[in-house]
Amino acid sequence: MRRRTCCPADFRISVAGPSGLDASDALPFGTAWACAVEPFLVPKKARNTPGAPEMPRVMLGKRAARGFVTTTGALTRVAAAAEDGAAANPTNATAARLLAAAGRNVQSPRLMDWYPKLAKERVGPVFGALLTGDATPAEAVRTIQRAADETARDESVRRRRHP
Repeated sequence: MRRRTCCPADFRISVAGPSGLDASDALPFGTAWACAVEPFLVPKKARNTPGAPEMPRVMLGKRAARGFVTTTGALTRVAAAAEDGAAANPTNATAARLLAAAGRNVQSPRLMDWYPKLAKERVGPVFGALLTGDATPAEAVRTIQRAADETARDESVRRRRHP
């Protein structure tokens, strides 16, 4: 419901992938950073233990996912959920084009899951300042790099790696 409740009807924003810097880029041009951010949890001690795994199956089915898209105006991981304009708005249209162009080159960084303090307290506010014009891109890069370096040096922060 976030998009539907917080954005005026005539609000327009586009989604775009990062531009390439030069021939040394590690990822191919068009690579996108995208991930599903609506978690579906199955309680370990659910009252109906045999039925608990059915919940994500239902929620990730086309019908329920389409209901989510229609209700919230946000895209979901279920590709068929937004067919026939269920999430028709300019933002979703540009996001869908971005993902289609990226193909298999979609990255899902785990910053929010693995380093929540860094993400919420250090990186998130910098993106906000960048979007409002309170920080330049160069200032944002320096600030985020400094925060990442401090986190890397902090021995109390658990280190994580993709398998």
